[in-house]
Amino acid sequence: MDKANIVDEGLHRILNSMGAVIWSARLPDIEITYMSPSAKQLFGCETEKLSENGQIWKDSVHPDDVHIFLKGVEKATHYGDASIEHRIVGSDKKVYWIQNQLKVDFDNDNKPIIINGVMIEKTNLKKSEDGMRQSKERLKSILKVAPTGVGVVSNRVITEVNPLICEMTGYSRSELIGSSSRIFFPSQEEFKHVGQEKYRQIQTEGTGTVETRWKRKDGMIIDVLLSSTPIDSSDHSHGVTFTALDITERKKTKDKLRQNEKFLRKILDVLPMGLWIANNEGRLISANPAGKKIWGAEPHVGIEEYGIFKARHYPSMEELAPEDWALAHTIRKRSTVENELLEIDAFDGNKKIIVNYTAPVIDDNEQILGAIIVNDDVTEKTKIDREIKQHNSFLNTLLNTIPNPVYYKDKNFKYTGCNEAFAREVIGISRDKIVGRKLRDMDYPITGKLVNDYEELDKELIKTGIKQSYEVEVPKQDGTVKIFINSKAAIYDSDGEITGIIGAMLDITEHKKVENEILHAKMEAEAASRTKSEFLATISHELRTPLNAIIGYSDILIEGNQGELNEKQKRYSRHIHTSGTHLLDLINDILDISKIESGKLNLHYEGFFIKDLIDNVENIVRPLAMKKQIKINFQTHDDKLSLKADRIKLKQMLYNLTSNAIKFTPEKGAVKIITKQSGKYLDIIVEDNGIGISEEKQKHLFTPFYQVDSSCSREYQGTGLGLPLAKKMAIVHGGTVTFKSIPGEGSTFTITIPIDPDKLIDV
Repeated sequence: MDKANIVDEGLHRILNSMGAVIWSARLPDIEITYMSPSAKQLFGCETEKLSENGQIWKDSVHPDDVHIFLKGVEKATHYGDASIEHRIVGSDKKVYWIQNQLKVDFDNDNKPIIINGVMIEKTNLKKSEDGMRQSKERLKSILKVAPTGVGVVSNRVITEVNPLICEMTGYSRSELIGSSSRIFFPSQEEFKHVGQEKYRQIQTEGTGTVETRWKRKDGMIIDVLLSSTPIDSSDHSHGVTFTALDITERKKTKDKLRQNEKFLRKILDVLPMGLWIANNEGRLISANPAGKKIWGAEPHVGIEEYGIFKARHYPSMEELAPEDWALAHTIRKRSTVENELLEIDAFDGNKKIIVNYTAPVIDDNEQILGAIIVNDDVTEKTKIDREIKQHNSFLNTLLNTIPNPVYYKDKNFKYTGCNEAFAREVIGISRDKIVGRKLRDMDYPITGKLVNDYEELDKELIKTGIKQSYEVEVPKQDGTVKIFINSKAAIYDSDGEITGIIGAMLDITEHKKVENEILHAKMEAEAASRTKSEFLATISHELRTPLNAIIGYSDILIEGNQGELNEKQKRYSRHIHTSGTHLLDLINDILDISKIESGKLNLHYEGFFIKDLIDNVENIVRPLAMKKQIKINFQTHDDKLSLKADRIKLKQMLYNLTSNAIKFTPEKGAVKIITKQSGKYLDIIVEDNGIGISEEKQKHLFTPFYQVDSSCSREYQGTGLGLPLAKKMAIVHGGTVTFKSIPGEGSTFTITIPIDPDKLIDV
């Protein structure tokens, strides 16, 4: 056997030992010319018979894969070789997967003449591959639907992640696969710590679980529960499978619950009421500080030991048996007990009055978990209530001794109490029919409109708290009407909140009659006063005409225009002139007073500098001051201040005050005139160090014709009209005249008038 045949024979033996089938066929009909012995186990017949039946492949190739086989042959005839996978049906009717490697031989004309093939049976391998593929598909499905993030890390490199990992981190799958697992962590320190801790747990427990933080792609930090398990527990180099659960919200909730629990504990610690907790057997297991304080101890006892608690029903003082405690009823019957009033003997030796509440704690399955007991120490409250009751009894007795009607209402205008005088004289029914009702609900002879008006006034009082006082007509059953002054005020609680109204009424029926009479008399007096003023104005006007003639002719005589007069005649003429001028001034003052009182005085406003007015008055009064060697000083705060007023009237006011100051200041005294601006008003102040005015005489200072010195031999002459006239003129200007005086030290008079009346807001 030559070398080539030896090699070929050796190759066949190797292939046969591998279970490979070598075959050869003529083209183009694919008639089998050779089939290796190993084909017997696939085709179920001897090799010679396979060669005789050249078309056996048609019976052996799986019907669904014939087209694959033919296409593979076609490809091999074009390219010289081909490799295909297809199924065959064996002699045992089983289906086998075949890897068929094809190679074509060509003749000298490059025409395909022979096709050779090597078939290797790979059914088990195919099943393994299918199983592997199905496992991968199942794994992918599991990863997709897993409720937590799942991934695989090998040598700290991410090799697989499910969509939830991407959703949690904000990275895409392609960004994560192949990246270091360091990408998940906000710092190298945390990355290192988590790796070490998981490795430690895996070494001891086979798996590692830690709470850590991950940093999302957008920079946000999330809390994560991370668990890792080795893929191969015997060889950690194959990597680990990890699960990641976003516990950010859970941790927030947990922290919130912890805070709430802490907050609740603090509330219980500061709660003024005692709170006890019992288990489902009725054993007391805990109490808050107030509970311990109320009882003076914290006994943890069961139902059978309740006898250590001593108590009585209040106020009957009936002893409470151990089995009658509210907690015993709650545990046995699942009943809630409320407002049980007890007097207890606390363990610290004190007697206390408490309100006891108990309630069962039931779970969703209607099973009793325990009970809550609340004790409210009302010892002081009970004492106060008793005192209030006594106080109310005293108050009712006191109210009934008051002869005037007194009542009180709540915020809804219902009467909460009244005295007998109110029930008898105002409403006309008994007190028990008044309390708890509104005025509109009673059989009361008053119109609905008035009731509405009274309620509106009550609403205003409740809203503002401002006291009210007004007259009210009260119709009586006999048809008569009484008039009362109804004075009301708000009732406040200890927190300053308005809780109701209290009112007191004064019967002014008789007083009203007298008042009407006085009012009628006043109207008559005012009419007479107006008639007097008009009469004085008319008489004054009639007197001025002859007085002007007397003054004028006396001037002519004094000046000597009609011939020289002797000294006696001149003295008489001067007396006539002086007396006539004095009388004319008096008549002018009376006329001005009358005009003001009758409302007929007209002001002629003009603008002028106050400095000019002051200088004018100074020129007039300085000679008067010089006669008495009085030092007179005029000071204006602003020479350019412009004033809008009746210049003549203001000059007259200032002259009257200044001449009075000179008149009542002794020789070598001092008078000062000062101006000062106060906002939109001007103050003109006249000061002297004269005799001053006594407190008794100050009351009448602005009364017309009143004289400070009213004796028959008066030292100081005057009509008593200067000051009243000055004040009335100031009032007409929208101002006033004020003063202060100390007897023996001097007086200060101040004229206050608007600088510009047009710029004042009418209040």
